Amino acid sequence: MLGRIVACRRGAVSVEAALLMPALILLVIGAMEFGLLIFTYSAMQTATREAARELAVNFATAGSVAGAVRARLPQWSQAAATVEVSQSAPGNAAANVITVRVDMRADEATPVRIFTRLADEWGLRTEVVMKQELPL
Repeated sequence: MLGRIVACRRGAVSVEAALLMPALILLVIGAMEFGLLIFTYSAMQTATREAARELAVNFATAGSVAGAVRARLPQWSQAAATVEVSQSAPGNAAANVITVRVDMRADEATPVRIFTRLADEWGLRTEVVMKQELPL
């Protein structure tokens, strides 16, 4: 009787699928989370560069830069972004250097938030430095 049970192959595929499926699902979810993290970081870089450029060519004010950066980020990460704007000489356009820095915790940069919660606290940061152009 025991020999027949061991030799029986019925259900072998189900057992193999039950063992492999969790690993495959975690692999797919990890790839999605990593892709969304890279997407958010790319959006952060683009938003920071565009907002700094608007400030440098006198199309924006220092107070409106934070809102402009957040508006260009994905919706799931807009509230988590910390935007800092500094200027070396705000009253002198010829000598003013503008720095815009955006920081965000990695677990707030993706809506999936499975593997980023497992790691230690780490974050994303992008910084753009531009010299202000003289007004026309």
